[in-house]
Amino acid sequence: MVQLAIPKWKRMPLPEDIFASGESDASCVADIPQRIVVQRRFPQRLRMEKSLGNSFNIFVSQASKNNMTMTVKRSFEVQQAYYHYTVHKPCFAENIHIEAEAGSKAFIVIEYDQDDSVFTNHHQWIQINGRKGCDLHLMVIQKLSPKSRYFSQQVAYVEEGGNVKITTLSLGAALTALSVEEHLLGRRANGDMKLGYLLVGDQRSDYCNSMFHKAPQTTSNILAKGVLRDQCKKVYRGNLFFDPGSPQSVGREEEFATLLNPGVVANSLPALICREDDVIGEHAASASQLDQEQLFYIMSRGHSKKRAEQLIILSSFSEMMEDLSEDKRQSINDWISRRLQVERQISDF
Repeated sequence: MVQLAIPKWKRMPLPEDIFASGESDASCVADIPQRIVVQRRFPQRLRMEKSLGNSFNIFVSQASKNNMTMTVKRSFEVQQAYYHYTVHKPCFAENIHIEAEAGSKAFIVIEYDQDDSVFTNHHQWIQINGRKGCDLHLMVIQKLSPKSRYFSQQVAYVEEGGNVKITTLSLGAALTALSVEEHLLGRRANGDMKLGYLLVGDQRSDYCNSMFHKAPQTTSNILAKGVLRDQCKKVYRGNLFFDPGSPQSVGREEEFATLLNPGVVANSLPALICREDDVIGEHAASASQLDQEQLFYIMSRGHSKKRAEQLIILSSFSEMMEDLSEDKRQSINDWISRRLQVERQISDF
């Protein structure tokens, strides 16, 4: 394997062993409908604009042991697919290609879990081709151990009248670097991104959501919501691009961060780059502590302060999970609650 240079990031230093190769293994439980065809082959890649960097692209190409192409066939009903990976080894690299055919409808969930004692460098590339009139929702749920690292690059290309929604729940891992972008290539294409993040202890995360309007009458929405506690650090970049040839397009980007104590570092860098007339672009970012009135109201209903804080934190993720089943939402809420309790005990100690 070619020796790769470690990128130098200004706000989030990277460890020297992020491109270390090693044993790669993960067990998988899947539930795939007939209208989604899965092939184990290396997907064709298109170029990203705001990726993590060329070194990451080269590494995941060379090290990937999980190469998969999913083709979503045209259907009148939403096709639901579910993948649950349990990662066991120090290295897990994967390439996933989703081809949403014209007129197709699907909700695909990919979840990653791990025992807290396991360490993994997880490198991931996900590419979506959304054809004319498709309706696709991809949800990635990352629940890696507090020792692991997660490097994910996700990109979608959306044709005329297509709708692609990407939701990422970034809940685990000691270090996370995530780049998600959508390219709206056809008239009336719609892109939607949601990011929910939980950072506790000394977790470090660098998130980038980028939306590229490249055709007339395209619409988009970016929403990021997260909770930070203890000594964690977060950098979030939300980018809206209106390229030439995208008149009458509308894009919105918002981030809301809840800070549970003064020791956290939360940097937000919203950007709007406009090179076209007759467009509407909005962006906003806010960081605040828990709403004391809301806290008091919940406590007045008989809950302890600790439980009231927990309920407010869980409510931050409810919008991200609205398409999941009630059982799956409850499972994720239970995982978040356990994580908050464990990290609180470590912090108090």
